[in-house]
This record gives sequence, structure tokens and C-alpha cells, in this order.
Amino acid sequence: MTPHRDAHDTQAGYRVIDGLAVRMMDDKKQMAGTLVLLSAHGINPEAVAASGDPDEVKGWLAWPVIRLDIAPGGKSGKLEYYDGASRKTFDVTSGLSVDSLPPDRVRGRVKTVVDMIAFDLHFDLATVSSCQVDAYRCGPDAAP
Repeated sequence: MTPHRDAHDTQAGYRVIDGLAVRMMDDKKQMAGTLVLLSAHGINPEAVAASGDPDEVKGWLAWPVIRLDIAPGGKSGKLEYYDGASRKTFDVTSGLSVDSLPPDRVRGRVKTVVDMIAFDLHFDLATVSSCQVDAYRCGPDAAP
């Protein structure tokens, strides 16, 4: 990520080193999308497993943090970027490519410039669970 600083015409670059991917299911166990969290700091898998809410994890991480909600099919999504001072949310329709095969991994790329921030992100994450949308229940019994 390269956010342009307003006060100076200089750039600040960040490397994202860790991530988390969760398949989001509706109440009929149909795919509702994929949640991807990317962080410049390590994510403790034991702490994630202790939480029933994957979105809660982003509150534990130091900035910058990226949350990417990928729509079923992987052609579009919403990107939330937290830089330590504010959260910005963008629709991503171009520059997003996702490969979710095999079913236990999510590989993808986001390459776009939005609101003076250049995103060039590559991710290759294991998906070890699924969660029910808006119910904060994860695991094999995520949906009733």
C-alpha cells in the first residue's frame, strides 16, 4: 500500500505480512462471500479461534489493517482501510482477482488506486473455517 501524504508530496509504503480468510455463509449454508483481513502485524491464530466473530480480530491489530469483503464469484468487493486515524471504505470492481480453488485456500490480488492510496496486494491464505453472516458463529456448525 502506498498512501500519499497530504502535507507533503511524499509517499509512505507499508508491507502487509499476515492475513486471515473466512468463508461467510448465509443461514441456508450458501456462500455469501469471503472475508479477508490483512495486517502489517502477525495475527495470533489461538486468539482468532477463541473469538466467534472474525471482524473482532481487526480491533486487535495495529494499523494499517485492510478488511476485504469479497462477493461470491470474486469479481467485486468492499475494501476497508484503517490507517490508525480513520477508516475508509471503497468499492472494488476493477483490479480485483480471486482464485478460491482449492476450497481450503483463497489467493488473490488487489491492484487499484483509490482516494490517493495505491493498493498492490497479493494474498494466499488458508481458509480453516466458515462463519454465518451476522450471527458470529464460526466452524463446521456455522449455520443451523
